[in-house]
Parts: sequence; C-alpha cells; structure tokens
Amino acid sequence: MSKIAASDSSMTRSKVTQCPGTLVYMPPEALCPKPSYSDKIDTFSIGVLLLQIATRKFPAPGEAFVTKTDPKSPTNVSYVPVSEVDRRKLAIDEVPA
Repeated sequence: MSKIAASDSSMTRSKVTQCPGTLVYMPPEALCPKPSYSDKIDTFSIGVLLLQIATRKFPAPGEAFVTKTDPKSPTNVSYVPVSEVDRRKLAIDEVPA
C-alpha cells in the first residue's frame, strides 16, 4: 500500500509528493521533499486510524512547523519542525484510560 500501484482518482495527492492518500493520515517521511516509502507509512496510518477510533474524532494534527526568531537567518526567522507526538498531543490526551 505504500507505493502507487495504479492511478485512482478518488484519492488526493499531496503537492509535495505523489503519494496518494489523505494528509492527516500520512507520516512526516511521506511528506518530505524526498519521501521515503516503507511499511512504516502503513503502520503510522493505522496508528492514526486507531487514535481516531479511540477518540471518536477526525484527526486534526497541529502545525508541522513553528516559527522562531533567528538572528542568524537572513529573514530573522527559522522554521522548526514539531514532533508528531506534540502535533497530535490533544488527541492522544483524549484517549480513555
């Protein structure tokens, strides 16, 4: 499932990569400019689906990057990636114990 086997118009395609699917279910490595495809992509997607089932809410991860002031940057701004656990913390905290 990690690789494209056939073209299916019912699936969306990311502008960053040609990997088909819904962005909220895709792991960060599939959304990189040079994506790496492995069975981990499917495992991540199943984890997001299980989180959705446990919380009964559509996955809504936070921002992938935060903006920080960086005097070394020509624009005085740098973009720092946010970990997936932090991006999905609100949903993870809602999982019943």
